[in-house]
Amino acid sequence: MKKANLLISIATLFGAALSPVSAQAENIPPVSVTAWGMHRGGAVVYKYQIKNAGTNPIKTFTIGFNPADTSANGGAELATMPNSKNKSFWLSPDVATSPTGWGVAFKFPDESPKFLLQWSEGNYEAKLRPGASQVQGAPVVANPANDIPPGASWDGFSVNLEKADFSYVSGHALVLYGDDTLSIPIKKGDTTPPKLAVAIGQISKTDAASSVLNINVTTSDSYDPSPEIVLVSVTANQALNPSDVIAAIGKDTRQITVSNAPGRIYEIKYAAIDASGNKATQIVSYQIK
Repeated sequence: MKKANLLISIATLFGAALSPVSAQAENIPPVSVTAWGMHRGGAVVYKYQIKNAGTNPIKTFTIGFNPADTSANGGAELATMPNSKNKSFWLSPDVATSPTGWGVAFKFPDESPKFLLQWSEGNYEAKLRPGASQVQGAPVVANPANDIPPGASWDGFSVNLEKADFSYVSGHALVLYGDDTLSIPIKKGDTTPPKLAVAIGQISKTDAASSVLNINVTTSDSYDPSPEIVLVSVTANQALNPSDVIAAIGKDTRQITVSNAPGRIYEIKYAAIDASGNKATQIVSYQIK
């Protein structure tokens, strides 16, 4: 998207011309958007909390959009699609949750492979109003209006993905606050790495030349019940031939076949990565005797 079209595109997102943001709002935004992620049921769920510390209501907000970005992506930051067959408009309740009277839709800047997600209150977005002509899949919304009022903190917003995409927790949000449009960085609600424990378990020799190592790996995290586990590398104190180690690097690999070279010490490195992008690593050693 060309720079000249950037503000027009932002105005299109909110369906109205932009009002200037006050200097005070630029220095201390009266709203905040906090996000955190978790692996659950084979998917990744990203949740959002909106705090309105100001004096105006909030009717809509967008995640994954940075108006200061004038690259070809037109400011869009999200790359991984939600678990939805409908890629053009409203996300269904099994894919994304919203407070009563709200819905969430895809938005695509022109010619950008990336996209953003916009949550809107039903009385702000005409297509959400009861009795209005609705696109197939649009959520059914009940009156009365349900703005996020001053002083409120709402956390009923979430979206499901097939895999982690850290831009959902580390990008930008665009918030319609009264008549002002505020661009703010998303706060990452989970900044603590997972706890990771790695140990050599049962060892069996396939023959005199090689052994199979079974690795015990456990993790825990304050937000994510199932952080991703990855075998990062297998190295040794001696030069390795390609056939000396058989293991799927970069996968959740718990079984490793190694060559029984006398005196060789293998160092096996694992990582645990939660859905918010926090990472812990640990190395265990195994010596051939």
